[in-house]
Amino acid sequence: MKERVTSRVLVAGHMCLDIIPAIPASSCAPDTFFRPGALIPTDDCALAPGGPVSNTGLALERLGVPVELNARLGDDEWGRILASRFTPEQARSLRLMEGIRTSYTVVIAPPGADRMFLHHAGANDTFNAEDLPWNRFADFDLLHLGYPPMMQALYADGGEQLIEIFRRAKDAGLTTSLDMALPDPTSEAGQLDWRGILVRVLPYVDFYLPSIEETAFMLNRDLFDARKHDSQGGDPVHAYGSEDLHTLSSELLEMGAGLVALKCGACGFYIRTSQGERWRRMGRATNEVAPDWYNRELWAPAFHQEHIASAAGSGDSSIAGFLAAFLRGATPEFAVHCANSVGWQNLRSLDALSGVDDWPATVAMAGARGQKRNAVSPSASAWVYDEEQELYRGPADSYDRTREP
Repeated sequence: MKERVTSRVLVAGHMCLDIIPAIPASSCAPDTFFRPGALIPTDDCALAPGGPVSNTGLALERLGVPVELNARLGDDEWGRILASRFTPEQARSLRLMEGIRTSYTVVIAPPGADRMFLHHAGANDTFNAEDLPWNRFADFDLLHLGYPPMMQALYADGGEQLIEIFRRAKDAGLTTSLDMALPDPTSEAGQLDWRGILVRVLPYVDFYLPSIEETAFMLNRDLFDARKHDSQGGDPVHAYGSEDLHTLSSELLEMGAGLVALKCGACGFYIRTSQGERWRRMGRATNEVAPDWYNRELWAPAFHQEHIASAAGSGDSSIAGFLAAFLRGATPEFAVHCANSVGWQNLRSLDALSGVDDWPATVAMAGARGQKRNAVSPSASAWVYDEEQELYRGPADSYDRTREP
């Protein structure tokens, strides 16, 4: 595995200011929390860049990957606060737009409960294909874009702007990566035909990195509703099984994605990859990829975190860990452990970045054996647990045939 990353990454899409109050367990009694007229005591409050552009982008840089950030901010006080958090090199492609408010999110993360968000879309709703620095695309090897369901101009007209971005990026020879978000089912974005959008965009997407919930919502609403019901008010990720992962990833690969990673929160990180012929069309960042990435299906349980400060941005951080490992030439097995490692690190702080370590610390955790992990239960008949690698191999995994294209 390479010590140094030479590939340069452009991280584009959604950026906001995160306002994250620390809510003590004593404030979370079900009969008092958010009761009209209640005063809810809080502890510290983090004010930090949020959204995948900063969450994934800055975590990548902390892991030793050269990045540039591309997003729209309002030319207002909050936009200037955000812009001040980045170096000139990082912020070269950020745009402060007059007459538009900066996006913000109030992240409400009570201990023992799923997160809630108060979100203002602001400048993110106007971000479009012309915001990307096309005249400098030769400077980059990989484009990672995040959260189009929270960006109106990208999902309007059947996703025309989103498709345009990925088509042009592939024409420029880049490796492309796409992360999603879960829209409110009653919102404009929640009412869209996301399957239809994915059919059109995924042939241009090399790495597709959504969550299991987002994927079920977009491909099989009945499954999404059923798993939410099965969770009985808890975190729905625990209700999804290995058959769901396998079936949904099969559909996404058939639509044209090169690699599918489904983030499963406390249940870990799952990947499914395509055959060698598709890998040979994945752009500059994959030019030296080893054949052991062909036809893989792996599920790595998450590292157990006893004390969670906040899960805000944990999925974005796990993507950074995965991409940083891939760009260094790691094996698929080690890359999924790196994803879990950085996702675990994220949980230690209120904001999405403060808890993230550097690359040596990430490697040390990802490579250590015998650490406590959260339990998952894949189908015994189709999945095999690899004790040496501490992960599960799925029915589509070609572990014994990885030297064949």
